[in-house]
Amino acid sequence: MKKVVYLILIIISILLFTGCNKNELKKETEGEHFSKLYEGINTDNVYKRISATDAVDMVKNGTGILYIGYNTCPWCKQIVGVLNDAAKDKNINTVYYIENFYNMRPDKNSNPENINEYNELLELLDDIIPYEKDENGNDTDEKIIKVPLILFISNGEVVSYHRGTYSGHELKVKIDENGNEIKYLEDLTKEQKEDIKNIIYKDIDMIYNKACNEGC
Repeated sequence: MKKVVYLILIIISILLFTGCNKNELKKETEGEHFSKLYEGINTDNVYKRISATDAVDMVKNGTGILYIGYNTCPWCKQIVGVLNDAAKDKNINTVYYIENFYNMRPDKNSNPENINEYNELLELLDDIIPYEKDENGNDTDEKIIKVPLILFISNGEVVSYHRGTYSGHELKVKIDENGNEIKYLEDLTKEQKEDIKNIIYKDIDMIYNKACNEGC
């Protein structure tokens, strides 16, 4: 009898422990993960991370939107919300992104991750990636995938892209109370965000208009 009572107590303890930790065991959603990376983005966003290998395959064969950027880039922080809203307005459920793209850039890291995939992306996007400039403003022989970069892809073809945020949206400098220069980026205005959204609407239409022309 004592053994039965002891067994029942163990089962009850396990059930109570499981119930108390139910929320802790809940799997984090893609939206929740992205909202932790980018402050101010709600958890019901459209972003979904993919590997560098899958990103290469998407550019080669896929259809959809691929956002390339990282959360320490001030322009990226401002574009992700605009892209999210524009995608939702056009009933797009998913925008893909490479989470570790910063670690892939050879100009940012002495030992970059996924360097083969980075170089393959650079080759695939050769037509839209400009050469870097030297101190005199002349083209060098180097190309770098600068961010933010949004690719609009239809059946393995980049039909449109959006680089940066808004024309003239550059870092500014102010002097603090100690005489030090502080670089900062002004927030996009409401009007600028609407202008960007209207551009993105057209980019999205290009994806599905081309896909439909080829297969509808």
